[in-house]
Formats: sequence, C-alpha cells, structure tokens
Amino acid sequence: MSTPGETSAAPEQGAAAPPHDRREVALEYLLAKAGIKLLGDAVKTSGAILRASRQDGTPVLAETDRESAFLAGLRLGAVLMKRGAVTVILDNTDPLFVAWVKDHPKYHTEIREVVEPAFAKRLKDHARKVGKPIAPTGEMVPGMSIDVGDPTPTEELVDDWADVLAHAIASGALDPGRLFPLPPAAPAPALEEGPQ
Repeated sequence: MSTPGETSAAPEQGAAAPPHDRREVALEYLLAKAGIKLLGDAVKTSGAILRASRQDGTPVLAETDRESAFLAGLRLGAVLMKRGAVTVILDNTDPLFVAWVKDHPKYHTEIREVVEPAFAKRLKDHARKVGKPIAPTGEMVPGMSIDVGDPTPTEELVDDWADVLAHAIASGALDPGRLFPLPPAAPAPALEEGPQ
C-alpha cells in the first residue's frame, strides 16, 4: 500500500526505480519549467535585439546575414536572420480585380463572377516572389496587397554543442548563469507550509 507521497507500482526489470517522493519530483518538474520559461524569455529578448537597429540605422543582424558564435575558442553555432514571411492577400471576388482580369484576356481562360482560384494563385505566387502586388507584366493588381513579416533569427548549433558548452564552463570561459538567466530579485513571498 502506498502513502500520499509515494508510488506503489514496482519498476520493470532493468528499468530505473521511479521516484517515491512526489514533492521532490514536483520540484524538479517546476524547476525545469521555470528554466524553460527563463530561457524562452532570454531567446525573445535576444531575438528582439538582433532585429533592432543601431544608432546609425544599420541593423544589428541584417536579413540573410549570418553570425557565428564561439565559446572558449570552439564554434558553438551560428545565427541566421531569415527574411520575414511574405503574405499575399488577393480577394478574387473584388470587382476591381475581376474587371482588371477581364481587361487582360491572356491571363485567363474563363471568367465567372469569381476569378479562377488557380489563376489567383499564380498571381499571388508571382507577387510573393517579387514582393509587390503586381502581375508578371509589372501592372499593379487591384484587390491585392502584401504583408511582409519581421525577419526572424534562427540558430544552427554545431553537432557537439553540448560538449562546447561543457568545455566553456569547465575552462571558466562561460558562467553557467548566462545559460539560465535569473530575473531580478523580488521580495521573498510569504512561505506556505505544505502538507507534512
């Protein structure tokens, strides 16, 4: 029979014994979740800094640029600034768009009250490629707009990144506190006594 802080199932042959103290396992789980949250916040902050501009107006890391990072003389990986996603919006029911298509018979085989979706897709693909709401002829397409998202940093860690971190920590080149940034100290909360 198990008590409130223990598990009763026996481990399978060769498997590690399950932890018996729920409070300790809950603490480990919450510490891991807090670490993930802190790291997620650090990634967001670093990403915003990489997308920012310097005082002279140049970007910290421009679109399509790559910057490698080194620790204790070993390459940890690189950050690449991917272009922002391009979204093309085309309302193929827009009367101006339909009228424009009617004026350009080489672009279509059939016009109904709604322009063929395949034709609209070809126009959108072209506009996405050139980054402007224009047809292959260079004409502006009525009813079409383009939204370009923010550039996004992405990482390329070397295969042995964990070894690089371990070496940097062991050599003193990396303070482990940089891996797990802590928030500013706040007043200690009132202590809650858990069940005994």
